[in-house]
Amino acid sequence: MSPSDRFNLIETVSELSNGEFVKLRYALNPDPDVVPPLDGRLKEECSEALLKWAESSAGPGLSQVQSVLGFG
Repeated sequence: MSPSDRFNLIETVSELSNGEFVKLRYALNPDPDVVPPLDGRLKEECSEALLKWAESSAGPGLSQVQSVLGFG
């Protein structure tokens, strides 16, 4: 994934409403301690944590995130 694609992905995830972000997190199903709750945190921090988990060996990959979001 190119740097601009990565930027667009985190921008898209960060701009989700809180409700949509919760739905995305639920759909991807990371371990509860991987992605902090939105309570008082910047959504960008939570988005970064979610995407770092997704691209790690424990996660489903960034392409799965894109699929859940309806990219391609």
